[in-house]
Amino acid sequence: RGAIAAVLPSGLDEAAPYTDPQVRKLGYALWKDVVKWVDGTDAERVLGLFRADPQTPTTFGWEAKTGEVAVARGLPPGTPPADWSFVSVTDLLLVVGDGIVGATAEGLFAPNNPLGHRRRKLEECYKTEAYLKKKAAAMAKAEARAKAGIEAKSGSSRDKDRDKD
Repeated sequence: RGAIAAVLPSGLDEAAPYTDPQVRKLGYALWKDVVKWVDGTDAERVLGLFRADPQTPTTFGWEAKTGEVAVARGLPPGTPPADWSFVSVTDLLLVVGDGIVGATAEGLFAPNNPLGHRRRKLEECYKTEAYLKKKAAAMAKAEARAKAGIEAKSGSSRDKDRDKD
């Protein structure tokens, strides 16, 4: 939900058109999450309404005379079959982003964002592998320094105790 608010503009400024690349990426990422979440449950059957039809012209005996492998209409040759035929990103965002997403004929917006909100790219909303590796290395380095500091303190207190004797 934080990524949704970060990607969408403020309702006081403008609305992001439905064809906006960041809105489309957001919808794609959200749909992947929904499919993953529903996978293997009883609700998976409901998503069947959105599945692509695997039928090609060869299903009905209309083989191409050229011998090319038939693909879905409108797709370039060699394109793998689609998994999904239609996903209403607007409805998906309105349901998941209840209270933080608005929709008009102009597009989508986040009404709670302040005036002048700087939109983020979707990639900026998630931690990358490089970031996680860098953070893990920094944590390991800090732990090593802390451990070395504790050993140095315990060593110096032993020296003081030895000097007293």
